[in-house]
Amino acid sequence: MKFSHLVAVLCFTAFFTGCISNQRPQGDGLVNDPKSNSISSEEVKNPVDLTGYLQRISGVSVTGSGQGARIRVRGPISFSAGQDPLFVVNGTKRGFDYISIYNDINVRDVSSVRVLKNASETARYGTQGAAGVIEITLKN
Repeated sequence: MKFSHLVAVLCFTAFFTGCISNQRPQGDGLVNDPKSNSISSEEVKNPVDLTGYLQRISGVSVTGSGQGARIRVRGPISFSAGQDPLFVVNGTKRGFDYISIYNDINVRDVSSVRVLKNASETARYGTQGAAGVIEITLKN
């Protein structure tokens, strides 16, 4: 057997073995650290308002302050769909209106805030979660 044939066979074998042994990523393949998408009340010292919580979470874009803040979890989705994330408080869908969420929730009652960004995380909320979901858990 010629040396070039031997090298070709070894390269093919190594390539074929590598293809078989590599495992595919689970879910949608996106790397997402759940810890970076959430924040608990213990991590926030002297919270001022809900906007302050959201500003500390990776991947959340907050423009403005107070009840007039504009919250974005994802970039532009489409021209016809809204850009506001869905707000869920203690497992209940509360809609897309940040002003009402801001006015209804006392920041000292917040236990944790979790942001869902990618398709596998927001799938349970269907099309309502297309622009992202902000889950707020209140203390009992």
